[in-house]
Amino acid sequence: MTDTGNVLIIDSDEDVIKFYKKSFFEFDPSYKTHVVSSCEEAIRGKTAHYVFVIIDIQVATKRHNRVLSISDKVELIQRFFRRSKIIVSIPYGSNYTIYQALSEFTPDALVIKEDLILRNFRACINSVLNATPYYSKTVLKFISLTYCNKFNLDSIDLILLHELNIGTRMKDIPPKVKISLSALEKRKILIKQKFGLSGRADRLLIKSAKKYGII
Repeated sequence: MTDTGNVLIIDSDEDVIKFYKKSFFEFDPSYKTHVVSSCEEAIRGKTAHYVFVIIDIQVATKRHNRVLSISDKVELIQRFFRRSKIIVSIPYGSNYTIYQALSEFTPDALVIKEDLILRNFRACINSVLNATPYYSKTVLKFISLTYCNKFNLDSIDLILLHELNIGTRMKDIPPKVKISLSALEKRKILIKQKFGLSGRADRLLIKSAKKYGII
């Protein structure tokens, strides 16, 4: 028998909300869904135990007049809903965002919205109820690519590639990774060598990183 009860959905995408509601109803009609559009609203309106809490990492959230990061949002929800199963959803399959999610928090499930179909999400519900972490197919693909990464890139390398990809200048990256500019330049040279791009332009470095599924 399933652990039925309340489901809290923290999301603002109407189509996705309808999908979640339909999925839970078809899994077990006794589930009751409650929808809010921010973490603050979820915390303020907490009146019952929720078996599941689903949070879209892109919902706008402030706490004490400070905009929260992705990890801060999930940590906040995990703290206020300690007994709930936390499902974190990511709108699209950015490798950097998936890497950030896997590195900074441990939800009961991590899903990419693009991966969602009824059959898969019912499998997610069942897996989480049985205390087994669930990852949607794009997340699993990323895990496979990352942990079998023949280029042996670490977290700083991934952040460096991500920042270059979004147009950040090299001189502005050191504060994000807490190492010197010269150390970052050396890393960039080593990454280019690993990709067989010694001495070539940064745009070719980014192109290669995308080809290998790293960013």
